Amino acid sequence: MHKNVFRFCIVSVVLFHQMLLGTGFTHADSRQWSYYGSDDFENDTLRALWHVPDTEVRLVAGKIHLTNPSDVQGLLVLKGLYQVSEPRIYLYWPWAMETEMCAPAGVESFNGGITLKFGVDAREREGVFQGNQSTTASGGWSFRLDAGQEVIRGKASVYYAVDGDKTSDWAGPRFHQADRLFLRVEGVGDDRRTVRVGVKLRDTDDWSWSPPVVLARPVKYAEPMALYNGPLRGDAVDGDRLTVAFESVRFEGNSFDPGVFHRDGSPYLRSLTDTQKQQLRGAGRSVQYVRQNVPEVAESLPRGQRYQAQVPDTLDLAARMELSINAITECVDRDADFEAYSHVFANPRGWTRASVQYNPDMERGGPVFLHDIHGYNTSIGEPWVESLPLLRSATGNKRNLDVSQHMFDNLRRMIGDDGLPYVPLEGRPWACFTGWWVHDPLTGHSLDTDLSMTGQGGWGRYLSTLAVWYMATANPFLEREIQLMVGAFDRLHSEHPQRPHGMSREYGLVQAYRATGYEPARKLATRLLAKTRARQFQSNGSFSGHFHGTTMKLLAMAELGALTNDQELLDFVRRSYEFARAKGVPRIGFYPEGIDQNPPVCESCSFTHLPKIASVLSLAGKGDYWDDIDSLVRNQMVENQLTECQWIDELSQSIPCQRLPSPPGYDGTRDVGRRLLGGFASYASFNDYFQLMIHAPGPIVGCCTGNGARALYDVWENILHVNNERLYVNLLLNRASEWADIDSYIPYEGRVDVLMKASLPLYIRIPGWADEEQVSCTVGGEPQSLEKWGRYASPGLVDGGKTATFRFPIEEQTVRLTFGPVEGKFTFRGSTVVEVSPPGTTRPLYQDRQHYRSGKVRFKMVERFAPDISKD
Repeated sequence: MHKNVFRFCIVSVVLFHQMLLGTGFTHADSRQWSYYGSDDFENDTLRALWHVPDTEVRLVAGKIHLTNPSDVQGLLVLKGLYQVSEPRIYLYWPWAMETEMCAPAGVESFNGGITLKFGVDAREREGVFQGNQSTTASGGWSFRLDAGQEVIRGKASVYYAVDGDKTSDWAGPRFHQADRLFLRVEGVGDDRRTVRVGVKLRDTDDWSWSPPVVLARPVKYAEPMALYNGPLRGDAVDGDRLTVAFESVRFEGNSFDPGVFHRDGSPYLRSLTDTQKQQLRGAGRSVQYVRQNVPEVAESLPRGQRYQAQVPDTLDLAARMELSINAITECVDRDADFEAYSHVFANPRGWTRASVQYNPDMERGGPVFLHDIHGYNTSIGEPWVESLPLLRSATGNKRNLDVSQHMFDNLRRMIGDDGLPYVPLEGRPWACFTGWWVHDPLTGHSLDTDLSMTGQGGWGRYLSTLAVWYMATANPFLEREIQLMVGAFDRLHSEHPQRPHGMSREYGLVQAYRATGYEPARKLATRLLAKTRARQFQSNGSFSGHFHGTTMKLLAMAELGALTNDQELLDFVRRSYEFARAKGVPRIGFYPEGIDQNPPVCESCSFTHLPKIASVLSLAGKGDYWDDIDSLVRNQMVENQLTECQWIDELSQSIPCQRLPSPPGYDGTRDVGRRLLGGFASYASFNDYFQLMIHAPGPIVGCCTGNGARALYDVWENILHVNNERLYVNLLLNRASEWADIDSYIPYEGRVDVLMKASLPLYIRIPGWADEEQVSCTVGGEPQSLEKWGRYASPGLVDGGKTATFRFPIEEQTVRLTFGPVEGKFTFRGSTVVEVSPPGTTRPLYQDRQHYRSGKVRFKMVERFAPDISKD
């Protein structure tokens, strides 16, 4: 009996089955994914993965015994893709399942074997009802195949049965009375509809095959693939408990193969020349992209000046953005064509294989990185690739340039010649680990019917990423790809005007217009946003549902209104922003994942669009919301960013799982905490980095890391700006620039130094918590009088090389704030939280801020980078 040990498969795998057909079954895999091709029933790790209905399971002398009443069918389900409560595995021909079955000594009645239930979804059922191949409860088409041996009071037969109709005269008399039997069910040929059953007495014998069973149509999946102890018939049903035993089980074929398609033992790869292998390696040999090759667009390197400086040890967004670059470029799988890891698992409450996004890799313990369908949606739709040129331009950081280049190339390889994105599923085994992305309610596309076009909710981020990279490179290839995608979106909308267009479509169109001035992008964005306003918003700006998704549309309206000077649209955005801020706690920047969520969870994505909306409105004269941005960035935003990781390792040790060991060099468990540094929390509370919610995989999900990074950039970008040859400092945060460097002493003391590099009139906004009447200013050590415009104060023209110093009192205040059913006591120093009560329990927030209360400033030496923004 073949005993090749791979991690047991609870999921199916979508592979290059067209390439591998006819090459024979293979289990070699240098990547060592979490699958097993066989189970000898003695591996404790696998036992936790069984699904056992209606039977008692015991291990006796190396055999598994199933025991249940004679009128009940007991099952040991061994393979399936768990979609909530439905185990299923997607089948690709050829495949096989076999077992060695034996009757315990002295048992005169039993009925055991292999059972499989095949099917297709309801939408594919038309015209396929034939005979007893029936509909499922959900309306889809299915049939059941059993292969087994039945012994009733000494009379025995070996049979196969299609939906209960038995055939027992094919095997021959010598098999019927055997007390040990090998059973095999396999799909043959390449039509995905022909199966047969085989039996033999010894491992070395040839199989005796049943006639082929040709199904009414090709099948998609099996649910379940199981061993059974079945019910008896007639007077043998006497209430006794019966037992059947199995020695082992084995699976073969592409349907059970884990392989990312780069393994050393692949027959396909062995047949290629060295040149062909190199071409595959460059194009992403593990993934079937819609375009394997794209014209080269090299990443633009950051330009600017570097220099050493001693600065106050206060919040520095450039350093935070460098942490984000770490997370975005390190939390990728270089062995899987640089695909982002969508989750890190570190939840002590654990997941089960009935979870929506179950991935067997989580049973390695933790912390462990996990792939699923969300991987490309993470790096593209939640905008890892989009943010990288911005983060690099702000910080000068060139770390892992090969990663950002590969991810951007992969994005472009997913864009078809028709201009539409096609997210590849083939060649990505984790693409079967489903969330709502596979069975997409927005598009109707699903894994069952389409193996490439999924995730229209993230399509707009393909377009916005092209726009950001175009602004960084001015590459004409990207301009043409932008125009092609805009045309494709326009065509789709014309063909299906009532179809929802996903979370980010309008945002992408607005960014395309901002980058290129392409009028069709503006026109389509205007039409789509008008429909969005009518469908998702009330006239007063109120909305419901998902905070991140809705505020992303609001950001698109804000930017479009500013670009086109649409005052009515900006007024609407202002009303809606006021509604949004009232649903959170602006003083600390806590915003819920969903409107009126109870208990509230601060998914980082939920606040990430608000700073840009607030800055657009403030710069457009539609309000003064700089204090909102200041409070958000100093508190919940930076507390939600991971800056130390030891606690994640400690948290993971309490996960209730089988602790499957990782093979040497396994990337998913390599240095997880350090690679996560810079990521953003996904399930934070007002005082804790991670709430122990049963559906939460761990503290960080990839979408929050990407959107959090972009929010840091949006705040950094708006710390200061030049308009009409005047320098405006909007936020009193540290920042280096080509016009001036800002050194902020807040919250140690109320002081900000502005070192001018160019001679410009200087305007500095006094924060709302400071008393404007007590603000003083010196330039080059000389006292200056100040002119006031709203919250802005100006000493007039300040010559380059001189430092303007602003001082004002800073006080502490303690207040109680309420979040739905949760209440906390916060102590502020200016707008900065320095203490919170009660403290959190998993990784408490605001725990390293007591030194701010001393009033004694700490300093540090840093390398500053002043980007050449005006030359872009």
